[in-house]
Amino acid sequence: MLITLGSTSPVKIKVTHQAFEEYFNDVVVKPYDVSSGVNPFPFSETIQGTMNRDNGALSMEPSAGFSVGLEGGLTDVMGRRFVKQ
Repeated sequence: MLITLGSTSPVKIKVTHQAFEEYFNDVVVKPYDVSSGVNPFPFSETIQGTMNRDNGALSMEPSAGFSVGLEGGLTDVMGRRFVKQ
């Protein structure tokens, strides 16, 4: 199972591989250095950054079984800020 990942972070590669290994055999995670298109420490842009990374990786390998985008950032919930990953 080929999985594209919109990041070259060793931690993100590892967790993506571990997650897909729970459900599939022969998992191969292929990382791509793609831009999130959002600020370096996104606030309220985290979901957009995730989607941009996912779409960027998928465009590099359209035949992949799955594509993953992971983006950390801050979010506001009912006036309180939380780290979102």
